[in-house]
Amino acid sequence: MSYADFISERLSADAGFVAVVSKIKSLKKGDKVLLFPHDDPDGLTAGVILETLMKSRGADVRTVILPTYELSAAELDANLKGEKLVVIADKGTIGYYDDYTTRAEIMVVDHHPPQSGEIKKAIVFNPSVKQYTQTSTSHMAHMLAAALSSADARTDYLALVGMKADWAIEPATDFVCEYCKPFYAEAALKYPSLTAKVKAAPTMFEVKQREVTTLLNQISEFYFVLSGGGFQYYYEPRQNEFAYEVLKASTFASWSDFAAFRSSLSEKLITSAIYEHFREDWSSLSTLFDYSVEIGTKGNQKVFFFLGNDVRWMPMAGSVKLYDLKTRAGGGEAAFIMTNLEPGGGVHFSFRSTGGDIHLGKLASSTAEALIAKYGQRGVISGGGHPVAAECKTRSAGVPLAEALKIFLETLPEALK
Repeated sequence: MSYADFISERLSADAGFVAVVSKIKSLKKGDKVLLFPHDDPDGLTAGVILETLMKSRGADVRTVILPTYELSAAELDANLKGEKLVVIADKGTIGYYDDYTTRAEIMVVDHHPPQSGEIKKAIVFNPSVKQYTQTSTSHMAHMLAAALSSADARTDYLALVGMKADWAIEPATDFVCEYCKPFYAEAALKYPSLTAKVKAAPTMFEVKQREVTTLLNQISEFYFVLSGGGFQYYYEPRQNEFAYEVLKASTFASWSDFAAFRSSLSEKLITSAIYEHFREDWSSLSTLFDYSVEIGTKGNQKVFFFLGNDVRWMPMAGSVKLYDLKTRAGGGEAAFIMTNLEPGGGVHFSFRSTGGDIHLGKLASSTAEALIAKYGQRGVISGGGHPVAAECKTRSAGVPLAEALKIFLETLPEALK
């Protein structure tokens, strides 16, 4: 199926897609829009695509990057300045977003499995509402641009970066999720320099093999580092906003290699300093996860656990450790649950797997709900994700590490049934 045919098919089959296309199409000069993208690379690339698309219709778009995943009522109220439309991108499909429709019209563009009930009042474009569908919000933003005849090479590039960063594609191993295949098949032919396999240092995305990578993997890792991966910020106080501005200023070219890409960026000195700091941090993590322990099994999938204190880049480094843990699993699948006590006292659970029967997004969400049931502070405490990658964080909720571990370990057995 061609990508054009895929867009046509979705326009005839997905009411949410149609509703969002219609809403963006109706925007006119002077309309004020408040956009909240998630601060990971998928959310940031989706944000740039959506902001560009809505501005092309004449709208006055103000984008706010927050360090949280779910958009809380307090965050919305603190940032709403009379806008009539609020767009929530890649920040979950959360039942209580319906409560916000008394403040403004709410439009959700997201690919995560729904949480906390069904959204009935807001406009929602999410292929996973009825059944989990692997994709990325950047890919969905590209679909919106394509449906409105506004996609170009830069839009293609931004979507590919977000798709790679959110594991919807893996060009180094030729994996492409089903929903993304029509777009990716054409994009890979258009931009072979991005997806060609090259012999170079493996990135954080080389989970299943370590022999080759791609320029797209390198660029996606770079933006993971620049944004803090949406998880942790080390090198700039407002690094998520900085990453968004660098993305907005970026252009696309058929770069010959990673060095050529880096030389094309604005803020070369700062971006290079951040990336080099990351490489130094990364090298110190090479043996840290050797101390993980096995804590459970489900079918042919073994579950490994790690506990650390102020472990920088834990989710990304742990993803790479999966390659070794799969060997420890005896050839079966491996799930890796990493726990970090952060400097401010927050507890961060990060979940990764090579595949298998355990849905890590559901486990992360269940853990978060159990924590919220005891401590409240929904939005400060949050959790969720995808079958093979998910997060749960307590942030500033004041949850003691011992209590967070207890609640997680009480939640785990249900996931292992």
